[in-house]
Amino acid sequence: MRFSCGWIALLAIALSVCSFCCDQEGQQSEVGEEQEPCYANGTCNSGLVCESQVCVAPNTWPTTDVTPNNPDALLTPSCAPGTWSGTTDSGEHGMVWASMPAGCYMMGCSPGDQCLGDEHPAHAVVVSDFEMLETEVTQNQFAAVMGQLPPNIFECPSCPIDNVRWDEAEAFCLSVGGRLPTEAEWEYAARGGTTTKYYCGDQSSCLEDIAWYSVTAQGPDSTGNRPQPVRGKASNHYGLYDMLGNASEWVKDCKHQGYTGAPSAAYPAWGDCNEMNIMRGSRGGSFSSDETGTRVSHRGFVAPDFHVIGHGFRCAR
Repeated sequence: MRFSCGWIALLAIALSVCSFCCDQEGQQSEVGEEQEPCYANGTCNSGLVCESQVCVAPNTWPTTDVTPNNPDALLTPSCAPGTWSGTTDSGEHGMVWASMPAGCYMMGCSPGDQCLGDEHPAHAVVVSDFEMLETEVTQNQFAAVMGQLPPNIFECPSCPIDNVRWDEAEAFCLSVGGRLPTEAEWEYAARGGTTTKYYCGDQSSCLEDIAWYSVTAQGPDSTGNRPQPVRGKASNHYGLYDMLGNASEWVKDCKHQGYTGAPSAAYPAWGDCNEMNIMRGSRGGSFSSDETGTRVSHRGFVAPDFHVIGHGFRCAR
């Protein structure tokens, strides 16, 4: 059956209502069906859910090229993360830069995860190649570059620096020829080509092998959680250590409540953060975070002039 362009008919089928629209050539396309646009009110036909304005089966991501938040990024099977080459570059003070491959990925809530509102909608992001420090910046490295340590830290030279303000993290990165990663770059690097809740899988039990968090980061004689030496757990598929847990990591971006209107490119950072003390992003969770706070899509926001226990960083360039 063929219809002229515009909304001209409604067909009642077993208590469900299907709407039809036309493209510029007059070709019919269904609304509300799987892999088709959602209804205007954000719903789909029975058994489907609306994700990024596309109707999909529960716990899947759309594979059509309907991306209203990111019109320049195609949400297709060709949107795939790059494969890590294993290339690293040794820098000063023992810092190692790992090459992140160019690629495309779905940023935001992982399939099947119970996410918070600011992790939606999942959306395609195109990433250019860049480099990221293999580990979080350590206390030794921070002291060598900045001349002193922040107050009230657990002294451990090979542990990640924490209790550091956003501007101190930014200044350090600039001093070593880098910058803070954007939030989109950070999540791409953390996922390391995976699509699961954690880069080790969907079950929190796998965190024991990759993350220092509330369950694993106990101090001596169970004296409470504290940072642990870097490289103490397995790396992800891009050769990065402690992307989840140990120290929560500052990113360049300022606070956005959700991803509606997010850019399709990972760099530069999203938005103008010049407003006084606007909150900045923090990702990955820390040594005191639980399994919810260490999910790869979990987002945190902190005022940039605050010293916060458990907040550290790593640089990109």
